[in-house]
Formats: sequence, C-alpha cells, structure tokens
Amino acid sequence: MTDYDPPYGFAIRRDGICLRGECQTDAGKDPVTSQHFYRCCPTNDTCSDQNTGICCPDKKDCRSDISKPAHCANATWDLYQNYDGGYFCCDQDQYGFNRTEGGVGCGTEQDLDIESRTSLSPVSLGTTPTPSSSPTSSSPQTSSSSPTSSSSPTSSSPPTSSSSSSSNTGAIAGGVVGGVAGLAIILALLWYFMRRRRQKQSPQTQMPITEASMLQHESLQPPGIPSELDGRGSVSELPSHKDTVHELPESGEGR
Repeated sequence: MTDYDPPYGFAIRRDGICLRGECQTDAGKDPVTSQHFYRCCPTNDTCSDQNTGICCPDKKDCRSDISKPAHCANATWDLYQNYDGGYFCCDQDQYGFNRTEGGVGCGTEQDLDIESRTSLSPVSLGTTPTPSSSPTSSSPQTSSSSPTSSSSPTSSSPPTSSSSSSSNTGAIAGGVVGGVAGLAIILALLWYFMRRRRQKQSPQTQMPITEASMLQHESLQPPGIPSELDGRGSVSELPSHKDTVHELPESGEGR
C-alpha cells in the first residue's frame, strides 16, 4: 500500500454527469452522438487542476505516482488504456472504447455498435463493490439505510412463517379429524345394516306343543290307527276269554 492508493488514481469516464460527491472535469462532447463525457474522481478534493483525467492529493499532478502500477481511483472500477498510452476507468457494467475522432469513453454493448467507436480490452478488473468502497456521498446513506430496510422484512418474516405454518397445521389436523369421523360413521352404518340382515335371516323359533297342536295332529291320523298320545289304554293283541278251553274227550268216555 502506497500513499497514492485509492481514492487516488486514474479518473472514470461518465456520460452526462458525475455522481453526487464526485468532482468532475469536462472531457468533451462526442460529435456523432452529441453525448457529453466527464472525467470523475471519487472525492471533491482529488480532481487535478491539470484536467488530465487523474485524481491526485492536493489537486497536484501525480501521474507518475499512480502509474506504478497503474490503477483506478476507485478499486471497483475497471482500468483501460487508450490510444495514446494513457489510462482511464469504467464501471464494471460498461465497456471502454476509443473514438475515431479522438477521445475515449465508457458505454454499454449498444454504444459499441456505433461505427466511430472501437472497443477496448480492460487492463485490469475492479474488485467486487462493497458499501464501504462506494465513492458517492449518497452511498453511506444508502448503506446505512439498507440494514434498516433489510432488517424490517427479516423481523416481519417470522410471524408470517409462523402464521402460515400454524394455518397449515390446523388444516392438516382438521382433515385428519374429519377423515376419522367419516370413517367411524361408515363403520357404524355397516354394522347396523349387517345386524339387521342377520336378524332377518335367523331361523324362526319352533312352535311349542299345545293342546291345539295335539288335536291337529290327531286329525291328520288315518282312521283305525290308534294314537299314542290320545291317552287311551293299550290294545291287546288277543281277546281274553274268561272260560278256558277244555281238552277233547278221549274216545270211549261218555259213551
């Protein structure tokens, strides 16, 4: 690190006007497009009185010092070398070019399509921009306000995530309870209809033996066949005779 590190170095070319907080010197107008270019340095006290596109302390000529090695006045700018061996810088989203009528500038890819411009390759690329390395005076306000703006969504995001998760949990719980209740109702209906079906298909109870059924049974018996259940006496196989049968008299007796 030397005494001529950024914010000292080669100036950047801007189209139209320098950013707030930057000092500027006129770099002329493009005769083809009428665009006005300016040489811009990071701070108000670094623009050289020589009007040569260098940013030096105390507005002195420090070209030899910022060329060992050559670097931009802002570490995030890309360094280019123009047609006469000098240096200039561009933002990282732009490209350096030479103009055929003289001068250099920075622009987009569409700006390079103009016939009077010749694109250049960068000598060195700048570092990734950080809030602390921004050259504008508005950048500290932006960087100081950005944590506030970024912290507010962060602080408000947990309630949103918790509310969404609770609503999802409630929906899932409601679905489970509804499913269990519906299944219970279906099982109850199945049990009820199966029970009724069993009751209809069960055999009827036998009729008890009563006097009416006995009479009906006797009426169905053929005539002349005694019934065992009529209460009558038993039928003898042979009729009984009071007198015994005597044997036949032998011949000669009684004669």
